[in-house]
Amino acid sequence: MTKLIDVLTEEYYLKPEHSHDIDNHGYVKSWLNDYNNKEYQIKAYLVRDLKYDECRNIRDYFHDHCHKLGWNLSDQERTDIKKNTFLHNIREMISNNSLPNESIQTLYNNHINSVSNTEKTNKERYHRLLHMIDEGSHPYEIYNEFTKGELDYLGW
Repeated sequence: MTKLIDVLTEEYYLKPEHSHDIDNHGYVKSWLNDYNNKEYQIKAYLVRDLKYDECRNIRDYFHDHCHKLGWNLSDQERTDIKKNTFLHNIREMISNNSLPNESIQTLYNNHINSVSNTEKTNKERYHRLLHMIDEGSHPYEIYNEFTKGELDYLGW
């Protein structure tokens, strides 16, 4: 499997004199000076990734990012989230005295078995990223598939 160190060029490496201070790298400086610039953010993330995890498999790296965003959850994780959402919704209905005429069991089954458009879209996006990785896309292009908000959520 391909690792970050195998595909990222020297432009993403820290110079020896700055090896302990990632904030001195040009891409990181550019992003810190223009936090809303997605291009700078991606390049800064790649500098960070190379510094802290250079030998990590690219597929695993992005798999973990997608998991954090909820794109590739296991069936059990998805069910647990749906259960918590269902309980929240029931609490809201009780608080607002707006319980429907359907039984709790029917409401529960409908909720657990439903597949939202977001779930479908996330699954499609996850598979598109895996395809990009399999095709040898540059990590910059893979990161570019995330929205600015998603990159922010993944965190620095």
